[in-house]
Amino acid sequence: LHSLVKPVLLLKITVVACSGWEVFLEKHKTCVQPDTCICMSLSGSTLDSKSQMTSVFRSRARNGPCAQPFFNETFNFRIFEPDLSVLLFTVYDKSATSENQLLAQSSFPVSLLRTGIRLVPLYDKTGKYVGDDKGTACVVIKTSQSMIRQ
Repeated sequence: LHSLVKPVLLLKITVVACSGWEVFLEKHKTCVQPDTCICMSLSGSTLDSKSQMTSVFRSRARNGPCAQPFFNETFNFRIFEPDLSVLLFTVYDKSATSENQLLAQSSFPVSLLRTGIRLVPLYDKTGKYVGDDKGTACVVIKTSQSMIRQ
């Protein structure tokens, strides 16, 4: 019976920070940085469907290091079917008065994620890369993976 138990993938993701947030000021013709939060949603088998969200980063700086969202928050996902799972990063402008506004998104098959520090490229709701000749927006993550027995 012990040999029939399939190991589970433990995926640890640390959302470190974001870069290139000045792009959103220009795109939305606003002078206020978005109140940024990032939702990570795992899709695949029924057992693997779950979401986790960072805290909200608020800054009134328009550019420079203080304008870039910083989180350094770690999340753990137990994944039963990694070959069927996709991880979606959705970046929102968190609003206290209305519905959260989608800023950008990106997704990856879990089987293609590699351990280490990675830059997650971001795309708008139409699938267009978020950036221009002046800069690009991305999320900096650190990942690690290990197989565990249930």
